[in-house]
Amino acid sequence: QTLLTQAQENMNNPDVFSLNISQMQEIISDLEQRNLFLENIATLKNEAALLQKQFNGIESFEANNDTTVYSFPTDAPIVKVLSLSDKIYVVQSNSIMGPILQSETPQNYVFKDMAADDSFLDAAIYESNIVLITKKGKVVNFAKNNFFSYVDVLNQPTWEKSPSISSYASNIYLISDAGNQILRHKKQWQNYTAGDAYLTDADAASIGKIFSLAIDGGIYILKSDGTIVKLYREPKYRLENIVLNKLPKNYAFQARSSSIIPSLQAAADLKYVYMWLDHKVLVFKPNTTRVQDTKSLTYLGQIEGKNMTIDSFYVENDGEIILAGKTGVYKAKFEIIEDKLVLR
Repeated sequence: QTLLTQAQENMNNPDVFSLNISQMQEIISDLEQRNLFLENIATLKNEAALLQKQFNGIESFEANNDTTVYSFPTDAPIVKVLSLSDKIYVVQSNSIMGPILQSETPQNYVFKDMAADDSFLDAAIYESNIVLITKKGKVVNFAKNNFFSYVDVLNQPTWEKSPSISSYASNIYLISDAGNQILRHKKQWQNYTAGDAYLTDADAASIGKIFSLAIDGGIYILKSDGTIVKLYREPKYRLENIVLNKLPKNYAFQARSSSIIPSLQAAADLKYVYMWLDHKVLVFKPNTTRVQDTKSLTYLGQIEGKNMTIDSFYVENDGEIILAGKTGVYKAKFEIIEDKLVLR
C-alpha cells in the first residue's frame, strides 16, 4: 500500500513511478506464491491497474446507448470500418455493410464474384468510392452505386500481394510483396498504371518490413520495430526520422499481445496522427501544422474499449473516432486539454 501511494504521488516522475510499481509487483508475486493476504492483494492489484492506466494516458470507452451507432445482431468479424461523407461502412470478409446510420438497419452488399477461398484484407476511401484489396492480391472497387468490380493494373503482370492499401489524390499506394517498398498506382480510366517504387533501394533495405502507411501529403511509414519515418517526394526526395515523444510505458511494440498488424491513419485535414495498436487507438500530435515540416509526434493519450474490443477505427474529423468491433459500431468523442486526450 505504501509503494502504491508513493507511485500515485509521483505520477509526473516516470522513473520513480515505475520503480514503485515494479517493487510492489515483486512483493505481490511473493505473497501470492505463499498464498498470503490474497483478498487484500486483489484490491491493491485493481488499484494499481487503474493507476497505471491513468499514468499511461488510457481513457476507457464505454459502449452504451449514447455511443452506439449500430449493434450487430450476431458477432461479426470486422476487416475495416470507414466513413465517407459522414456515412459509415463496415468491410467484412466478402461484403460491405452500410451506410450505417443511427437506429437504421444497414444493407449488406456481398461481392459474389470473389472466389470462395479469397477474402477482403484492407480498404481505403478513394474519392467517392471504396477501394479494397484481397488476400489473393486482387484490387476491387466498390462504387457509390453499391456495385463491386475488379480493377486491372496496366503494364504489370499482376497486382502485388499487398497487406494494406492507402489512397491520396488520384493515386492508390500499396506495400510491395516483400513488405519493404511503397508502390504508387495512378488512376487511368477505370484501371491503374503499373506501380512506381517510391523508396530508394537503400532506404527500402534500411527500413525493412513496413507495417502501415498514412498519407497527409508526406507518407508516414510505421516500421515493424514500432518506429516511424516520413517520406517526402516534393520538392525533392527526403526520408525523415520521426521522433516519438512521451511514449507511454505500455508502448511495448515488440511484445504486443495481438498478432494483428498495427496501423496508422493521417490526412491533410486532420490535426492528429492515429495508431491502432493492441486493440487501442493512440493519438499523436505533430510538432507542426505544416505537413512537410514534421519531425516529431507527441503522444497525447489512448482509447481502449471498456466493454467492447476495438477491431478497427476511422477518423473523418478530429474530435470523433469511429470504433468497430464484432459486436457493433460506436462513436467516441474526445478533446485535447493541455496535450492530454480526454473522452467526452
